[in-house]
Amino acid sequence: MSAPPSPTLSDAELLDSVEESFDLGAERERRMAELRANVESARQIKDTEYGRVVTYTDEKELVERMAKEKYCVVHFMHPDFPKCKIMDERLAQLAPKYKHTLFLRVSVADIPFLVGKFSIQVLPCVYAFVDGRKVDRLVGFEDLGNTDTFTAKTLEFRLKQSGASLSAVHN
Repeated sequence: MSAPPSPTLSDAELLDSVEESFDLGAERERRMAELRANVESARQIKDTEYGRVVTYTDEKELVERMAKEKYCVVHFMHPDFPKCKIMDERLAQLAPKYKHTLFLRVSVADIPFLVGKFSIQVLPCVYAFVDGRKVDRLVGFEDLGNTDTFTAKTLEFRLKQSGASLSAVHN
């Protein structure tokens, strides 16, 4: 003895049945609200960390941040070194122009592991990263004319040479 055949639904009837059991409008609105919240959160992060030089003091947070950024410039410095202050001033002049590049500063005293890993021996030292990979390194003022009076434009030109982060395409 065989089971009675089950009734088949047309595509339209099946769609009506699904729509009745699942409120697509409410789900769409919920998802849109979630996406808006994510965009707003990302905007707030950009508003607070982009366009200026941000200080990091935690080595682990710094490594995580460098790894996840598309474009990142990190100034390894010591707050008491006059040359580090000069570099910091020049980076602070550049940061507002490049909203898609994250500019960070970190005291070498706070990051002993990275100092060893990157063999940082001369300050200031500036690294540029693209997609978490080091693409450039500036040590002291050697590549900037070996003078304390180099301009932000000189630094900008030097960073652009490596393709590190400073390009009108990214602004």
